[in-house]
Amino acid sequence: MSHCISSSSIVLVNLGSPRSPHPYHVFRYLTEFLTDPLVIELPFWKRQLLVRGIIVPTRFLESATNYKKIWTAEGSPLIVWGKKVCLLLEQALNLPVYLAMRYQKPSIKETLRSIKGPVIVVPLFPQYAEATTGSIVKEVKKWRPDATFVFLQPDHPTMISAMAAQITDEFDHLLMSFHGLPVKQDRTGYKEACYQTAAALGKKIGRSYHVSFQSRLGKEPWLEPYTSSVLPTLKGTVGVISPSFVADCVETTYELGMEYRPLYKGPLIPCMNQHPLWIDSLKEQIEEHLYI
Repeated sequence: MSHCISSSSIVLVNLGSPRSPHPYHVFRYLTEFLTDPLVIELPFWKRQLLVRGIIVPTRFLESATNYKKIWTAEGSPLIVWGKKVCLLLEQALNLPVYLAMRYQKPSIKETLRSIKGPVIVVPLFPQYAEATTGSIVKEVKKWRPDATFVFLQPDHPTMISAMAAQITDEFDHLLMSFHGLPVKQDRTGYKEACYQTAAALGKKIGRSYHVSFQSRLGKEPWLEPYTSSVLPTLKGTVGVISPSFVADCVETTYELGMEYRPLYKGPLIPCMNQHPLWIDSLKEQIEEHLYI
């Protein structure tokens, strides 16, 4: 069913970021993020005990150090890029566009409460997973059950062109490193969507590629192969891109660009960030599902 957007407000939603790289703010962010039942699927008391008693207390200082390494003069990269995209998309659609984060600020609750009239929500994840897009949908429906959703297509042609446009260097191998997910949580075709994106991007640039998954947490099985295991097997120069992220963040700039840097020689390819084709893709994907 089509939905008129001529009087609507657009809300772009990404995962979230600490308010600052200060350990206190990182502690709060990690606690809110990891106690989400769609992120760690355990009974309430087990999840709270694991997150509040073990994971966050043992990780937040190191995470704060990592965030400090990627923080910019303007603030959190994820939020900085998000605000820039909102301004550009607002110009392209001639509609008000807001940025919200699933965890921390600007919150979904506060953003939605500030908007009068119809709302269109766009979760900024090219591949659907319950832990990301699904969690956003659940949170949005708590505050605006009437909201309309537009989900990104994993192989949308203009979005793929935006990713391809960032690949400008020469290298021997291309590694597409997607965000990982526990195997038991891959119930909605996330891994399949990742390979769908990879195939479209590989075809667009006309070269072979490797696929891997990063950011594993805990000891349970996650989607394989792991990025940390694939990188040492690639001889020569390697270009690394992460098509599951639309903007550079701690998982790309720090994890791929710094933590894994000893494992490969070659460029870390930027995310789409504010590339004009990425703005075009958002505009097209919104208008493809809706009408003006």
